[in-house]
Parts: sequence; C-alpha cells; structure tokens
Amino acid sequence: MDYNGETAGDVLDLSALLDANYDVGDNVADFVRATQSGGSDVLVEVNLDGTGSDWEEVAILQGYYDTNNDILVRLEQSAAAQTIHPV
Repeated sequence: MDYNGETAGDVLDLSALLDANYDVGDNVADFVRATQSGGSDVLVEVNLDGTGSDWEEVAILQGYYDTNNDILVRLEQSAAAQTIHPV
C-alpha cells in the first residue's frame, strides 16, 4: 500500500469496516492496531466489534516502520482521523 504519512496528507479510511460499531469516544486501540512486521513493514489490523482478540489484517505498509512514524486512520465517516503509532 502506498502510504507516506501524515505530512503527505495520507489517511487510512477504515470507516467502511468500522463505522457500524465504532463511536466517537471509543478507545481507538480496541478497533485498530499497527505492529512492526518483517523488519521495516507495518501490519495494520482491525477488530470489527472492538472486543476480543479477533483481529483481521487489512493493510501492510511496506517500508514504513520507524519509531517516529505515526499513521492516521479514519474509523467513522463523520469523525476526524485518529493517530495510531506502530509498536
């Protein structure tokens, strides 16, 4: 996936997957997470209902992992983008 980060204005729009269950004020970490994968890649996963351990892979950001890189995600169509940090 071509993702260049917040400075490039890129946002991962996950609202089609999460809009039904995510509400403004919910804990973003319950619905989306990013983890280092394969050295410099970032694996983005979602939990559709925000509960349990049923995470689904939705994107791999190739070569994007760096301790200073954040990811902007949109979880709900009408809400502002949220920032997550890969771990």
